[in-house]
Amino acid sequence: MNILVLSDIHGALKPLHDILAYAGLKSFDTVLFVGDFLNPGPRNPITPSYNPTQVADQINAITLPKLAVRGNCDSEVDQMLIHLPLMNDYLYLKTPRKNILVTHGHLHPEQLPEAFDIQISGHTHIPLIAREKDRLFLNPGSIALPKGGFPPSFGELTDTDFTIRNAESFQVLMQVNFDGE
Repeated sequence: MNILVLSDIHGALKPLHDILAYAGLKSFDTVLFVGDFLNPGPRNPITPSYNPTQVADQINAITLPKLAVRGNCDSEVDQMLIHLPLMNDYLYLKTPRKNILVTHGHLHPEQLPEAFDIQISGHTHIPLIAREKDRLFLNPGSIALPKGGFPPSFGELTDTDFTIRNAESFQVLMQVNFDGE
C-alpha cells in the first residue's frame, strides 16, 4: 500500500499540479482525498492559483484509484464536477494490521465510528502526528492554505508509516512508524 493523501485543496491549481507531478515520479497505488476540494470557504482567502474547474479536471484525469471524504466546504455542486464519490462523511481503510478511519475532521466525534487504530483527517490545515493511548491521529495539512506557520503539505501512507511532506520542496516535515519505531 502506497497512498498519496491530499487535503484542503480549496480550488488551488498550482499546488495540486505540482504534487501530482511529484507523485508521477513515485509508485503510488491510490490517491486519498480528505475533503475541501474546490471552494475556499468564507473564512479563507482565494489563492492566486484558484481555478476550481481545472482542479476538478486534474482530479478527474488521475488514473489511479481514488478515494474521498466530504469536507465542510464541499457540496453537491462540487460532486457534479468531480467524478468520484466525495460526499461520504467518513470511510475505512482496512489493512492486515490496522483499521484506518478517514474523515475530514469537521464532524463531532460522536458522529463517527469508534473502531479504529489510526484516524486521518484534515480541516485544521495544520500537519499533525499525535498518539493518544493506543490510537494514532494524522493530518497531512493543507496543500493550498496552510496554517500555524507550516508550509503547504501533503501525506504519504504506507503499510508501516505516514510521512508528511512540504508541498513545495517535497522534504519530509514529519514521519511516524505505526509500531512506534
